[in-house]
Amino acid sequence: PAAPAAAGFSDPERGFSFTPPAGWSKGTAKFPGADKNPARPEIISYVSPDTPDVNLALVSYSLQPDYTKLGSLGTIDDVARTILGVSGNLDAEMFAQKEKGLGNGPGYIFDYRIKDKHLLTVFTTQSGEFAGTWLVTLTLQAPVGLWDKNKEVLEQVIKSFSLVKR
Repeated sequence: PAAPAAAGFSDPERGFSFTPPAGWSKGTAKFPGADKNPARPEIISYVSPDTPDVNLALVSYSLQPDYTKLGSLGTIDDVARTILGVSGNLDAEMFAQKEKGLGNGPGYIFDYRIKDKHLLTVFTTQSGEFAGTWLVTLTLQAPVGLWDKNKEVLEQVIKSFSLVKR
C-alpha cells in the first residue's frame, strides 16, 4: 500500500484537513438535490490504485444552530449504535471507540466491521463564528481480507485528520 502523501487536503470553509495516501485518485460528488439543500452536503473520496474496494469518503454538511457541539448529536455510545444499526440486526461489530482531540475540537473515532468491510470513522462537528456548524465524517474502508495489508496507511490518514480554526 502507498504511504500517506506529502500534500494534504483541506477545506478552510468547513474547517478540516487530512492527508490522503499517495497515489490515490480523488473524486468529489454531490448528494442528489444538493443544490437545493441548504445544508450544502459534499462528498470527497479517494480510492486506492490497487483496488476500488479500499477507499475513503469524507462527508460534510451544515447543521442547525442547536447542534453546535459534538455532544448535541449524542454520546459516543449513541453514535456507535447508529453506525452499527440501532436494531442490532446488522452483521456488525465495534472493535474500538474513543473520543479524541482533533486540533480545534473533539471527535469520536470508531474502528468497526459491517459485513465483510472493516472501517475506521472520524465523526465530529466544526463550528465557526460566521461560517455555521458542519458535521464532518471521514470513513476509510477495506474488505476484511485486505485490512491487514492496508491498516497502517488507513490509520495514518485518521491520525492526520484535524479540525482547523476558521
